[in-house]
Amino acid sequence: MTWVAVVAVVAALLVHGAAGVRAALIDPLLISWAGRTGMQIENRIAQSIEISTVKETAPPPPVDGPKKTSSRKKSSPTNRSRTIRTKI
Repeated sequence: MTWVAVVAVVAALLVHGAAGVRAALIDPLLISWAGRTGMQIENRIAQSIEISTVKETAPPPPVDGPKKTSSRKKSSPTNRSRTIRTKI
């Protein structure tokens, strides 16, 4: 049984050694070419999709005119709803 383990360890070392030699033989120019190509693809995708990073500001709130004062009080307050629309 021990010879099977020895053969398995030797085979694993040979396979891993061959993969290391193969990786070491890859030309550095090929690696840089692959990186440049990836960057060009990413730039073209970014240019084809419009992405706006500028945040639009909300319009200033409306300025109310002078308020009229009345001598009598209202029994129930008025419920005025104001909608403020903002763009994100």
